[in-house]
Amino acid sequence: MKAVDYQEIAPDLERLAAGGEGVVYRLRSRPRLVFKEYKEAQRPTLNVAALTGLIESVDAMPAPDRQRFSDRTIWPSHLVVRNGEVLGFLMPSIDSSYYCRYGLRANPKVVLCDWNQLIYHQGSGSLPPHMVSEVPTASPKERTGLVKDLAETLAVIHRSNLIVGDMSGKNLLWTLAPARVVFIDCDSFRLDGAPGACAHKESPGWVDPTLQGAPTTRTSDIYKLGVAAYRSLWNDPSSVVTPDVVRRQPADTIASTIVELVASSVGPVSSRPTAQEWVTELSAVARFDGRPRIVAPTTPPTAAPRTRPRLTSRDTP
Repeated sequence: MKAVDYQEIAPDLERLAAGGEGVVYRLRSRPRLVFKEYKEAQRPTLNVAALTGLIESVDAMPAPDRQRFSDRTIWPSHLVVRNGEVLGFLMPSIDSSYYCRYGLRANPKVVLCDWNQLIYHQGSGSLPPHMVSEVPTASPKERTGLVKDLAETLAVIHRSNLIVGDMSGKNLLWTLAPARVVFIDCDSFRLDGAPGACAHKESPGWVDPTLQGAPTTRTSDIYKLGVAAYRSLWNDPSSVVTPDVVRRQPADTIASTIVELVASSVGPVSSRPTAQEWVTELSAVARFDGRPRIVAPTTPPTAAPRTRPRLTSRDTP
């Protein structure tokens, strides 16, 4: 078990922020590390074995996947223990490239560039004089690149036998040049088929309606990938995302491949693509810059045209 004693780090802690589950501290002498301490009321329900499993799961990954996790997740690295009780865990700090200034011009706050910032700030026009925003404005091509980067990481997560669970606008961070998306709040992940470290939770507006209160799955992660893509590419922060809503988008503004990927992902479980299928399809969109692919004919002109096979899910729970 990877663990450090709380007494070793206690003199070095500086409080950064507090959330519903715990308090986050910076280690002054090691600024690239932070400590999340669960609140006292949270600790009795903490599943230490599940949290340990998350920490150790990275060791079993092939080197390229471990590198992807290092670059795209704020992943727990060590338990923090006091007198035999697990208080929380150490994890990397969030890089400064995922922060920006936003708020009143007289006193702007430093905020995270989360997925909600991507949704609300694109195409919103000029800010009023009393406001300041350093949130980058992402072009449609850049937003597609962010969705592709997210799908690539989700493909690694799923082949590592992990479930994201609570994917939402608040726990996906992004930056441009190059396009990168980072998962935070990773203690909400769980190993497939095992309980999570903390109580099950999901974010309003991102809940897969097919679950009906059941635990999250790979296919519910795909649903949320579809929601993330829809919210950012369609610039719609609030609609209930259904296949009909997705397909009402004019075809000349978003590649038809993406329309069908998103519609399939938020539809019936049996129709949902895998994360790797997302990567394959988005790679083709990027290669052809969103234009239809021209395929050389392999049958006589009089033969009936072949239709593209429907996307299917190979990892339905």
